[in-house]
Amino acid sequence: AGGRTGDFINESLKPYQYLTAHPIAIEGLTRINVKVYGSVDYAFNPTGPLIEEKRKQELMDHLSKLSSEDVVIISGSLPRGVDREYVKTMCRLISERGAKSVLDVPNFKVKDFEGLDVYLIKPNEDELKYMVDEENINEDNYKDYLKKIREAGVRNILLSMGKHGALYCGERPY
Repeated sequence: AGGRTGDFINESLKPYQYLTAHPIAIEGLTRINVKVYGSVDYAFNPTGPLIEEKRKQELMDHLSKLSSEDVVIISGSLPRGVDREYVKTMCRLISERGAKSVLDVPNFKVKDFEGLDVYLIKPNEDELKYMVDEENINEDNYKDYLKKIREAGVRNILLSMGKHGALYCGERPY
């Protein structure tokens, strides 16, 4: 968490007693993305700060203290200095500690989940197409692709289908 934005996030979490946040201070400002929808859509996505190696190690040190009672949510675009391999290392450590990882990050492929034990992912339809390298995904074959992702190491998948709702594929039916 960096700058005024990071301070705002940290203060906003305080009322939620069931959440335990351990912010790691970074140089720079935690970025804010702004989307404007109208007759013309605009997206303002500034470049965020570079995450230094010492901060990444600080996060790993914190994750090494997790227990089976913990759930770690990794969400959003990966900041500069953080790549898929680092996220995979995080997931392995989370799993080793008996905790659960929830991933909602773009640019993961099915092969990236191999050997991981990820509790939940929440791709949208475009992310699913990217994940499985297939453009022709539809209601008739969703289940085939979701099964491949589960076989790779994801226990639960919540496929977001926009205005059409969501499709759950996982350990237990709800």
